[in-house]
Amino acid sequence: MSRIALLSSILGCLAGAVAAAGIEVEILRPAAGEPLIGEIEIVARVSSAEPIVRVEFSIDGEQAGTVSQAPYRLRVDVGPENRERRLAVVAYGGEGSIGRAERVTPAIPIHDRVVLDLQQLYVTVTDRRGRRVLELAQQDFEILDQTIPQEIVTFARGDVPFTAVLLLDGSVSMKGERLKTVLRGARRFVDDMRPLDEAKLIVFSDRPLRITPFVAGGASLAGALARTSATGGTAILDHLHMALLLLEARQGRRVVILLTDGWDLNSVLTPPQVGRIARRSQAIIYWVRLKRDEPTGGVALRDPGRLIPLSSWHDQETSHRIYKQLEGIVRASGGRIVSISWISEVGDTFREILAELREQYALGYYPQPRRNDGSWRKVRVLLPRHGLNLRTREGYVDW
Repeated sequence: MSRIALLSSILGCLAGAVAAAGIEVEILRPAAGEPLIGEIEIVARVSSAEPIVRVEFSIDGEQAGTVSQAPYRLRVDVGPENRERRLAVVAYGGEGSIGRAERVTPAIPIHDRVVLDLQQLYVTVTDRRGRRVLELAQQDFEILDQTIPQEIVTFARGDVPFTAVLLLDGSVSMKGERLKTVLRGARRFVDDMRPLDEAKLIVFSDRPLRITPFVAGGASLAGALARTSATGGTAILDHLHMALLLLEARQGRRVVILLTDGWDLNSVLTPPQVGRIARRSQAIIYWVRLKRDEPTGGVALRDPGRLIPLSSWHDQETSHRIYKQLEGIVRASGGRIVSISWISEVGDTFREILAELREQYALGYYPQPRRNDGSWRKVRVLLPRHGLNLRTREGYVDW
């Protein structure tokens, strides 16, 4: 055998050995050409002669999750946007080998695009004594969009289905009977919903402690929340941002009910960041503030006569500013702040919020003119009758 033939034979053997020792990764799901929207499952098959340490999944360059043993599958919500996406699955072997597979998924082709730009306003009307007023008719309302009068094309009164996220503080200050009472109130809220209503519960501290799926009215949540216990600090803004993002993929009237007994000591996100997503989502936010005598998880200073906590994240001035800016986010959404002094008031407060949601007016109109430039459009709803107060969101983003 010539030297060249011998060398070729040796190189061929070496190449075969490398291939045999490598890691092969195949994406089984989603199938080739399948568009990705909403919650999906990614499934991969990994073939290797060496042990697999971990398999990482990423979407559009951002890590979505890691699986350490077979079966290599991951469920993830990619959101409602219809666009091309790039999936990557990377397997790491115990001896240093790496295997990789990628797949580009297409957007759903749209040949005839219909722009549906109906704006819905959910309006609560009360009299001077705070009692809700329910006998108004469509002609009693006037809508100004950027000061321009608009034609009301849809009108409903009373029970309009909603999707809610109940965002419940589970930090260490809520331990024991306090958290149990809040969870009982939340379960009662779900029990009293109508079949077309939906709700998700998120118990949080400085991290998510328990997240349930969206469930319809009357669904039992006892099992899902039975082992939930209070721990950690408080990151209100981070989890409000999460709740608003979860609601973006839902249709119709969207609601967040936030219950907390403390200050935000641990959030990474800022009020302006959360305010932007709140404007985009158009969710109504209710903030149930449970009074607490002493802060937990930080040092407190009196300013003046009030306890304003400190943490390694936020100084006194920052804590106070976050508190006031969060109030502004809630009011701009068309929601309200409910302050309660005793944990025993939680159940009645949830029932009152549910009753208010049942007794709102839904006004729909097609904004004229439209710019679709991403600008903020201020909206006002007027009532010609004196002595009535109304509450609705302040505007919307003109996409």
